[in-house]
Amino acid sequence: MLLFGGYRRVSRKNVLGHATRSTLYREIVRRPGSDAATLAEATGTNENTLRYHLMKLVETGTIITFVRPGVVRYFPNQGRYSPFEQVLIHYILNDTPCAILQFLSHCPGMTRQELANALDISGPSVSRQMEGLIADGVVENRSDGRSNHYFLTKDACRALKRPADGEPTILQHPALPGGAYPCHREDTAREAIAVQAPSLPRIPGV
Repeated sequence: MLLFGGYRRVSRKNVLGHATRSTLYREIVRRPGSDAATLAEATGTNENTLRYHLMKLVETGTIITFVRPGVVRYFPNQGRYSPFEQVLIHYILNDTPCAILQFLSHCPGMTRQELANALDISGPSVSRQMEGLIADGVVENRSDGRSNHYFLTKDACRALKRPADGEPTILQHPALPGGAYPCHREDTAREAIAVQAPSLPRIPGV
């Protein structure tokens, strides 16, 4: 359908007919959760053009947004990622939360101080990160009477680890090529975990 002046109305049917929008959409499918800066760098699109075409993709329901203070992330509107998985991807795309998830995946029950030492950050910095992770249901805090120990929640474990039936999880999904996210690069985390693990306490009954 042509509008006044010869411009075509952008609809769900033709939205990907534009080369820039098609390129942006393919990049969002390839790296779900990308923000505008990442998409601009990946596609070589200038900021104003990028924001216009992202707006059209959102308006037509082709992509959806995940909004947190200071960041808007974009996901394909395919029903592939649940709201909780979008939250996880948001954390995975941030270096410190991503590293925390890696540590707790390999060494559940780490304390604030152990995480601070492993990450080379302060204890209060760990606490600030944990506030969001706990509020979003990604991490839970258990006490042994002396210290607080952090664990991934059951929902987070299911999403981040490959289940018994071999179904792909967030980190192994075909849409996420190896190395797309920082958490795919586990060498540094594993090296630090190897140092930390022998001294980690075990909580009775856990």
